[in-house]
Amino acid sequence: MMDLDTWGIFVRLVSGMVIGFFIALTGVGGGALAVPAMTIILGLPSSIAVGTASLYAFLAKAYAVFEHYRLGTLDRSATLTFLTGAIPGNLFTAYFINSYIRSAQASDTSRIEAFQNNLGLVISLSMLLSAIILTLHLVRKTSIPEIVSTPQESTQETSRTLLCVLFGLVVGSLVGATSVGGGILVLPVLIIAFGLSAVKAVGTSILIAFILSLQTSVIFIWGGQFELSTAAVMWVGSLAGVFAGSRLSARLPERPLQVIVICMIVVASILMLV
Repeated sequence: MMDLDTWGIFVRLVSGMVIGFFIALTGVGGGALAVPAMTIILGLPSSIAVGTASLYAFLAKAYAVFEHYRLGTLDRSATLTFLTGAIPGNLFTAYFINSYIRSAQASDTSRIEAFQNNLGLVISLSMLLSAIILTLHLVRKTSIPEIVSTPQESTQETSRTLLCVLFGLVVGSLVGATSVGGGILVLPVLIIAFGLSAVKAVGTSILIAFILSLQTSVIFIWGGQFELSTAAVMWVGSLAGVFAGSRLSARLPERPLQVIVICMIVVASILMLV
């Protein structure tokens, strides 16, 4: 565990509180804000930042899930469908990355540096892709239409379910690689494919990300790619932020909530690219 001075503790507490607020408000922040904060502000290597962000996200989102459950903003059906594909993709990718890092540490440190640089690029591109998807949806569709029963409804429902399971596999893999995606890439699927309102998509994405971040953090801890002191102090700071953010999320209209999500993703993407 890293020894922290008073300033280091203060920075981590404030960072944890701010990120926790946005996690509960928008479903985004466990990776999108935590990883840039840990790499840019705290100076952690990319792979360490991913593991630490996963552990922090798991701790912060445990409380956020509880608050959103109390507010009634969780959709169990969408959660189960998405996790059917996301869980195996997440486990495989996180295990592969940690095995690769452990192998590189035993042979060539330059491989680790190159891997971490590529990992940072993957994080940034994942963020930008999600921002583009949500922006297109916001521009082209101002409201979610009512679902009308038709003779083809059963076939369409099956196709949509299979597509969502497949997309869950992809997103789960990205979360395992970068700790990003629990909110950033899940939200467009929940809003567009499942037709959830913004506030229900936020609550459901937090539940999905909570489960995925649990898996990812366990594997990264096993690989030694984390900093416990940073995750613990930031989690303490997140408690107040999650409490405030979850309540504001339930009160904001759908369009402003989506705009806030997009703005956060774009800012975090720029920070990672810089």
